[in-house]
Amino acid sequence: MVINYTKKIKELIESNNKDEAIILVEHQIELEPLNIRNYLILGQIFNSKKDFSKAEINFEKAYKIDPNNKEVFRNLTYFYSSYASNLKDKGEFLKAIKYHKKLAKIDQLNSAAHLSNIGANYRYLEELDKALEYYNKSLKLNKSYLLGYLNLSEIYKLKNNHQKFYETTRHMIDVFKESPKSFTGVLDKTIIKKGYTSYLETLYLLNKKDEYQKVLNEVINYDTSIITVAALDTFVSNQFGIKPQYPYCYEPISFIHFDNIYKDSSLNENLFIKSIKDDLLKFEFIYDKTGKATKGGEQTNSNLLKNADGNLLILKNIIVEKIKDYRNKIKKENCHFAKKWPKRFTLKAWCVKYDGGKQVSHNHPDGWLSGVFYLNVPKNLKKNEGAIKFSIHGLNYKIISHSYSEKIHNPSNGDIVLFPSSLFHETFPYKADDKRIVIAFDLKPYEV
Repeated sequence: MVINYTKKIKELIESNNKDEAIILVEHQIELEPLNIRNYLILGQIFNSKKDFSKAEINFEKAYKIDPNNKEVFRNLTYFYSSYASNLKDKGEFLKAIKYHKKLAKIDQLNSAAHLSNIGANYRYLEELDKALEYYNKSLKLNKSYLLGYLNLSEIYKLKNNHQKFYETTRHMIDVFKESPKSFTGVLDKTIIKKGYTSYLETLYLLNKKDEYQKVLNEVINYDTSIITVAALDTFVSNQFGIKPQYPYCYEPISFIHFDNIYKDSSLNENLFIKSIKDDLLKFEFIYDKTGKATKGGEQTNSNLLKNADGNLLILKNIIVEKIKDYRNKIKKENCHFAKKWPKRFTLKAWCVKYDGGKQVSHNHPDGWLSGVFYLNVPKNLKKNEGAIKFSIHGLNYKIISHSYSEKIHNPSNGDIVLFPSSLFHETFPYKADDKRIVIAFDLKPYEV
């Protein structure tokens, strides 16, 4: 009977008959009220239906029956973690804190990470002292927790405590240098890259030029393609009046490339726009997603080009060809951006729809090459409304001299713009009834 029941449940779920599957599992629970497997299956089904309250009830029932069961623990902690992340993305920070506190209570091995996540949500609530409290708690539990130091340093930066910002980032790098072989995972490398960037930024803020140069040389020996360091050094070198030293891309403004997919193409513009809009209906959008640059707009939460079909596949192929052409044009340039193009990479894309909104200045630390395709641009906009501005200045870096490079582009339907991922960019708000719809993308190096 158990085998048939399991098989039937699987068939119903695979055929998307989830409501029938729920009825069958609930009947089985009446027969076997202490069988944790039933509650786990029910929790998974409700979670897939985004009925998070019922998913939580069933995962917690399984945990109450057998708190020492590894599968139960894995399901419950995964649910708490993913749900907390979802709540954070939607700006429900206090609810997210609730689930991170639950995690800290049951998953003591990773308590430092959970306490740090609580701090992160307080940071988004702009309760900086509370954030400091939980970041310090996480570091008290794990003095080698690099992300904790990085998060702590960001709070000191927000508080304009440059000395503490400096001391915390320096200590983080010292912890890494004491035992570099302990930090070799992909996540570790990402945190170290951010840590070095913050360290260099503090040296610039405090005008420690000699130490800045010394640490920069250290970073170059560690990795020559840290996007955030490339962005920072391009600007700092401009402000100090010296040549950029970091070899990723010395003059990113000169590597911006503009094109249009309808130029020399048989594509019907109006039909293509309508078809892509229809294809986008199957994706979930989040309005003003937490931690993203979009303000006054909604953004997809998944990769549009993964398993792309229909018109999105046509667009993907166009983007791939444009990237190939771009690479051929720059391959002889004397910088790592051109000469050390990643051999293995992924292409990630997302859609942003604006209701007159904008994007604040940002760059793409996980990318190598970034781009944007303009699907729909409202008509009759005034000068620079909805335009994109590129600059070597960003992230509120201290400005000594205002003589730094910028470029503004007023887009049209079908425009596609390619640029190094280190380059800061922002968009201007506009007034129109129509939505501005863009598809942004990154060519991301595949890291192991």
